[in-house]
Amino acid sequence: MNARRSATWMLLILAPLALGACASLNPFSDSEAESVESQRVAAQEQQVANAARSNVNQFLWTASLETLGFLPITEASETDGRIATDWYVPAASPTERFRVNVTFTSRSLQPEAFTVGLVRQELRGTGQWIDLPSTPKVVSNLEEAILFRALQLRQQSGLL
Repeated sequence: MNARRSATWMLLILAPLALGACASLNPFSDSEAESVESQRVAAQEQQVANAARSNVNQFLWTASLETLGFLPITEASETDGRIATDWYVPAASPTERFRVNVTFTSRSLQPEAFTVGLVRQELRGTGQWIDLPSTPKVVSNLEEAILFRALQLRQQSGLL
């Protein structure tokens, strides 16, 4: 009787494993799509976990990345609340370059929750790049573009 009971328990334990193995042999199984879907879910869970650990408003973060998307981004750390770009040389002005840093200080969706820093340089005839003061209007325009896009994203999310 004990042998019979042990065999029954063994069957109950091994049956799901065997059925799972058979499912992988099923030609009608969509395991690749299931794998892609599980990776997408895992990525979303990771993004939610990162957002929970950060002091960054998710809408401002996404809006900043979108707004600065034309620049080569060298650092984007949501947990540190920092986005940094590499030097960018506009095609229309090859003797000028700039880079942008965005620092987040709060999870709120307000202008005070982030700062934009702009470093501007000009190439002189000697071949050296010389620091120039950044135009406050350019910094202001970047901040306004980021905030405007963040508000659009919040509105589109339905969380108003």
